Amino acid sequence: MKRTAFICCLFFFITSAHADRILYVSEATGDTTLVAVLTQPKVTVLEWQLLSIPKWIAGALYGKESNSRDRFLDHWRTVLANDPDVESIPANADVLIEFVSERPDYQSRAEAEADTTNH
Repeated sequence: MKRTAFICCLFFFITSAHADRILYVSEATGDTTLVAVLTQPKVTVLEWQLLSIPKWIAGALYGKESNSRDRFLDHWRTVLANDPDVESIPANADVLIEFVSERPDYQSRAEAEADTTNH
């Protein structure tokens, strides 16, 4: 199973050409780098409602991870409990996640979507 790393970098960059503030959110997963760019009008709108764009993005990311983690653990505990080949289920959540990610039937969302599309 391929391991992926997640890196989130938040910073403001002032372009010398038009002095626009641009927010880069960089996500590095394997060989892919994704960048989201917010131009000044978008930053202005967000700053109108948010105290801190980077804190809001980090909070959204952590919230999504927490919700996904709970659903992942609930789903896989049920799958493993009903699998006659499984003799024990790790009690530690991080160990369980690693255990599941090494199973041949584990698929990321992208892998599952690709399988659905290809069938």
